[in-house]
Amino acid sequence: MGITKNTLPPLKNKKRRLEGLIIYGGVGLLTFFLTTIFSFRSVITHDYGVLLDRIFRIYLGEFPYRDFNLPTTPLTYLIQAAVFKIFSPTVYWMKMSLSTMNTILVCGAIYTVRKFLKTPLILILLFVIPIAVTWSPGIILMHPWYDFDANFFAFFTLFSLLFFNHSEKKYWLPIAGVWCGLSILSKQNIGMGSFLSSLLFLIILRNSWKERWIAMVYFLAGTTLVAGAFGAILLWNNALSPAIDWIFVRASRRSGNLLEQAFHVVFRWNHNFVKYVFLLYAISAFLFWKAVLQGQSSARLKFGIVLYAFITVWFSCLAEGGNDYPQQQIYLSLLCPLLFGFCIQENWRKTLRNFKFWMVSLICFIMIFWPVYKNWNIPFKFGVVKWSVDTPRMKGYYFQYSDYRFVKDLLDFETHIPKNEKIFLWPDPIFFYFATDRKPLTPLSGFVITAWESPQEDNDQIRELLEAEKVPWAIIGQETYFDFGYLRFGIPMSWDQAVKKNIAMTSRGDMSKLRDYLYKNFEEVKGPVGYWALRRKGIQ
Repeated sequence: MGITKNTLPPLKNKKRRLEGLIIYGGVGLLTFFLTTIFSFRSVITHDYGVLLDRIFRIYLGEFPYRDFNLPTTPLTYLIQAAVFKIFSPTVYWMKMSLSTMNTILVCGAIYTVRKFLKTPLILILLFVIPIAVTWSPGIILMHPWYDFDANFFAFFTLFSLLFFNHSEKKYWLPIAGVWCGLSILSKQNIGMGSFLSSLLFLIILRNSWKERWIAMVYFLAGTTLVAGAFGAILLWNNALSPAIDWIFVRASRRSGNLLEQAFHVVFRWNHNFVKYVFLLYAISAFLFWKAVLQGQSSARLKFGIVLYAFITVWFSCLAEGGNDYPQQQIYLSLLCPLLFGFCIQENWRKTLRNFKFWMVSLICFIMIFWPVYKNWNIPFKFGVVKWSVDTPRMKGYYFQYSDYRFVKDLLDFETHIPKNEKIFLWPDPIFFYFATDRKPLTPLSGFVITAWESPQEDNDQIRELLEAEKVPWAIIGQETYFDFGYLRFGIPMSWDQAVKKNIAMTSRGDMSKLRDYLYKNFEEVKGPVGYWALRRKGIQ
């Protein structure tokens, strides 16, 4: 009796299950261990401070867009706030959630190449596993982040579409739509890339337009369910209008022209590996499209996978003027066995004599080498990034000494201020309120230079909030200039002198009105290194 995909001999079936158990167990433990090691050596930057601040606000009961500004879709913040609620509000549990999700992602990639691409075990061990682990975004990012979550859900969108194609069971389509909706709710550009590539995937895999329309309707049902639920929650919490403004209007203003960004990705000198990856995707797509035209079996499936990866990764680059480096390369672990399909012969002797085999092997070795060379040494290459503050909530974040002394002095100074006395901090570190278990005062938690996130009208509201609540303390960083990831503090003069010389509070846009208000209503007292500590006049 012939062997089909549903009828394997019992012994072979048991052997494959044992093989899978060993692979998933080993890869899972390795990925979890490496992600944890790397994430607990991560360097905190301005963006991660903003992440902590906004997660902490949700944990305290505030709602995104209604109570504080949020420039992206909110799912990552909601997930981490739930982690805080279930376990405790500490960096430790954030890192544990990252390790868990990254492990699931890598194991999902291995499962995909085994089940759907029927990749030989030797190729899985030599190439697929190293590429999946080294390029896993959890190890590269080292923090829970909306890029990671958006790509996590985008991958499992493809995963569900592959299950639909394999089983022809339509319930996989709304499941894929839900995953895609969650990707959009994590980050707009990556989620939209997943959405568009999912529709193209269905068009490629279905044989007639009737089948295509039916499949797309089922898929859209899942995406619509997520979007409808999200909209209803926003409406119920009086946050729908500001959410639309932040998610669509301001975000598109920030992103700018997508064609211009695409041009930057292709032609700027600092995107060498991106060029290599996209060229690889483009060549692969061409080869598989040619195979489709030749009527080769499974060519449509392979072409659909490559196209899905190409579009999703491309959209992940289209932010920040095309400067973003695509952290999500888990799809390279799928591309590897697809390329080997062009050069594997009926036996290994012929395969090893095939020049194409060695070319593909070289390409895959470059895939493994590049992330190790570019990213894996980041937590350790700066020997000075080894200082951690003695605050339980912040264990797992590290600083170079120049930043550490500012943060440590600030946190030590805070311990002398009663918890019932409110503190306004400007501009960094944004994680101050999370670390000290104090409620943030203003909806403006970003304090970055760009006007799309810190418009003047929002800056002006800070004065009103400080006056309405008669906030007794203002701690102002002596920032000389804004440098992403570092505290460039240290103006060697008093608050009075710095204001009169127009040096204080000039590094993050026009804060002159707020500075004048502080100068009029507060007076300087002895404070932490790198900051001016201001106490409201008339308060004992």
